[in-house]
Amino acid sequence: MKCQSNVHTTSHAFSRSTKNCTFNTKIDSIAFKEYVDLVKNAPSIHEEKVALLKEKIGKGNYLSENLLGRMAEKLTGHETN
Repeated sequence: MKCQSNVHTTSHAFSRSTKNCTFNTKIDSIAFKEYVDLVKNAPSIHEEKVALLKEKIGKGNYLSENLLGRMAEKLTGHETN
C-alpha cells in the first residue's frame, strides 16, 4: 500500500518516505522565507543567565524560600502570604 500527499506551490521541495507512505511537499518561496525568518528571530540562549543559574544550583541556593513561594503561587493560583 502506498499513500501520497502533495501540496502544490512553487520552489522548495521536500520528500519524506516511511515504510508504507511517501509524502511530497512543495513550499513556495515566500512561505519558506517566513519559516527561515521565524527560526532566525527565535529567542537565543542567554549564556550569562545560564551561567548564573548553574552557579546558584551548584552552590545549592537556587531554590530559596522566596522562589518556592512564587512557584507555589503560580501552580495553585493563590498567594501564599
